[in-house]
Amino acid sequence: ATLARAGVRGGAAGVNGGFVPLLATRGLEMITGIYGILLAGAAYVPLDVKWPADRIEEVVSQCAPLAGAASSGVLASCLSDAGCPRIVSLWHFCAGLAADGGDGGDGGSGAVSEMQTLPGATASPASGAAPVYCFFTSGSTGKPKGVVVPHAGLVHRVRWFQARYCMAAGEPHLLKHSYTFGLSEWEIFWTLSFGGTLVLLKPEGEKVHEKSAARGMASQFVTHHSHAV
Repeated sequence: ATLARAGVRGGAAGVNGGFVPLLATRGLEMITGIYGILLAGAAYVPLDVKWPADRIEEVVSQCAPLAGAASSGVLASCLSDAGCPRIVSLWHFCAGLAADGGDGGDGGSGAVSEMQTLPGATASPASGAAPVYCFFTSGSTGKPKGVVVPHAGLVHRVRWFQARYCMAAGEPHLLKHSYTFGLSEWEIFWTLSFGGTLVLLKPEGEKVHEKSAARGMASQFVTHHSHAV
């Protein structure tokens, strides 16, 4: 609803607010931000908190967004400095979820209810051609270049993984890659689309040696993870 009030609406080409920059560390707020942006009918653009300010500014300028979203503990002002007219904080939504109906310190479950019930809080179902996200590469010239993936492409990939590996309800799957990296999209959406449990490595956890990561996964009974680096 907050994104909708900022004028964010999806479109066949993802323009006029269809792209929403998301600045977050790995955690619940990151996942909430991704799904909140999709719920508003827009496409998410993941930004790495370690990127230099000029790179963030370049990416945001290419998105021409009506709003951006940021998790707690990050310097969200760099989004406004880069040209985002409005920054949505994800903290109070996640606080309501974590409190399991409690106040959450900033609206709690009321904030979640507001998100679900206000007019314009949800968009019409996206078409297959509508963008679901845009990843930015460094580009051959060093200037960031966006790669837009449509809903149909993501759905096709997620269904292929399910047909090949058959994720069971409740089965844990490790999110090991940065959400700015292409492999993260199937780790997230395949797991949550078929009732799996998404296990999040702590920030910078992807740098852990494979053997150490394997020991951690064994302790969490993780059954799926990507071996790509």
